[in-house]
Amino acid sequence: MKRLVVLLLIVSAAASAEVTLSEPGRTLAVPQWNDGKLMPIWSHGFLFSLGAEDGSVTVYSTTGEQSVVVADTKIWPGGTAAPHLAYASASPDGTVFAVCGTTLRANGNVDGFIYFFGPGRSPHMVQLPYTGPMRVAFADDGTLWVLLREFYLSTNELEKYDMLRHFDVNGKFLGSAIPNYTLPPSAKYSAIYTPSLSISHDTIAVYFDRPHTWIELAYDGTVKGQWQVPETSLGTGQPAAMTRLELTSSNQVVRVTGLVGKGHGTRVELLERSSGTLDAATVDFSSMARVHPYLIGIDNEQLVWLGDSSMLDWCSLVTTHTANTALQTGLRPLPASDRK
Repeated sequence: MKRLVVLLLIVSAAASAEVTLSEPGRTLAVPQWNDGKLMPIWSHGFLFSLGAEDGSVTVYSTTGEQSVVVADTKIWPGGTAAPHLAYASASPDGTVFAVCGTTLRANGNVDGFIYFFGPGRSPHMVQLPYTGPMRVAFADDGTLWVLLREFYLSTNELEKYDMLRHFDVNGKFLGSAIPNYTLPPSAKYSAIYTPSLSISHDTIAVYFDRPHTWIELAYDGTVKGQWQVPETSLGTGQPAAMTRLELTSSNQVVRVTGLVGKGHGTRVELLERSSGTLDAATVDFSSMARVHPYLIGIDNEQLVWLGDSSMLDWCSLVTTHTANTALQTGLRPLPASDRK
């Protein structure tokens, strides 16, 4: 009976929880971004700067007191027009980097690729004909997952294909998952527009923005669960510029929405899994000092932001249970020694 009372108290306390975003626990100056570069990407301690039209890739280490260039290369497959670089990821041990993108050939065909490189490693390109890779992410086991579209002619999408591909660190194909026809019927075409792909210690998570669908898989590719994501509640004259969902190392689902127009800014929400949908709880974002930050990565339980064009901020989600102060919990900045 005592155990039942304690459980009820915990549930009651959780129901009155307040979630806030901490002030930056760490900041780091990075190179100034300009119009010739895409929004940077942070992964496993590294910052990727991708050229918008010239195929250039610069990788910075962000583990020290200053950002340091550790790789600088150019990706331009022979016989193609200027490549479109889409996304990048670093392996957990920092020895391998992967960049995905597409090229346009003279015959009008769109071909995808994954480019593997790293310090002291010979570059290696994996060609993926008639595909459009959009996201890549390394798992803790060192393998790479790629989210893509597949075509049969130019940009005409195949009726049936697997949208998630699995490769080893040398580019060997290991398997695939998430058939496109398993998504809501209205979203068969271009279910990927601005998707999200994130990986924790035991889960691969994909957000398909057109059908508002969140799918979680085990490392072997089997589906663990699928949820519909409610649209972000917006005020009049406050459209969303971009929405992304990310998985933290403890499998919390975080949604970040960029707002434009009236009341423009950034909204952060925690999404709680229920039987059929992900329920949103808005996070108090007022402690972030910088204006209009942009989420560029997840560092274990911390959110990594580009606070302005030349500064990174590490912030934590802090949950306070107001019904019982003894039950206060928090995700606070990690010691520097624990960061990758």
